[in-house]
Amino acid sequence: MRNQAGGLWLLVRGKLSLGRQDNKGVWRQSRALHGGQWVDLVTAWTQAPFPESALALSPVVAHEFPALPVLDLCRQHPALLATLLDSLSRSACDALESRQALATQDFPSRLAEWLLHEFMLKGQGDCLTLSQFKRDLAAQLGVTPETLSRTLRQFHEQGLIVMKHSQLRFPDPARLAALSQRPHELRSGL
Repeated sequence: MRNQAGGLWLLVRGKLSLGRQDNKGVWRQSRALHGGQWVDLVTAWTQAPFPESALALSPVVAHEFPALPVLDLCRQHPALLATLLDSLSRSACDALESRQALATQDFPSRLAEWLLHEFMLKGQGDCLTLSQFKRDLAAQLGVTPETLSRTLRQFHEQGLIVMKHSQLRFPDPARLAALSQRPHELRSGL
């Protein structure tokens, strides 16, 4: 371990796209962040380089918390350590779930699960407004933009969603939850 640790970055306000440019210079988003989310809780402790780049999708405000003073505060305030460990654990679980879903679920199931998750977090009434470009969402979900558009169109034709530009309406979320491989978990949150 190196003598100095880096910093923990918290996105306070705005939207970030995390990802990388491919060998053709095309941005490939792995995930989108909104205010209140940690940008990275892992590399600050090891001083490893950030595994991804960040691209601001709107004006952002972010705060850096130097890791060593945070560690000192954790020693004095165990509740802070518990909160950081909880955030780190959730981040690790989300990454594992995403990787496992890529390996085991077909795309319509993954998309249904992702839409319902976003709907539970950010939906208003029976609607969800997609806050990112379809190409970025497709990259995040591990498919081409064409596959994403085709699957959304199929969901629309089946009456699972009603699409109008970037706004989606969910007439019967339970029907969409039935497509995912975890319908019982998603239904309970709706």
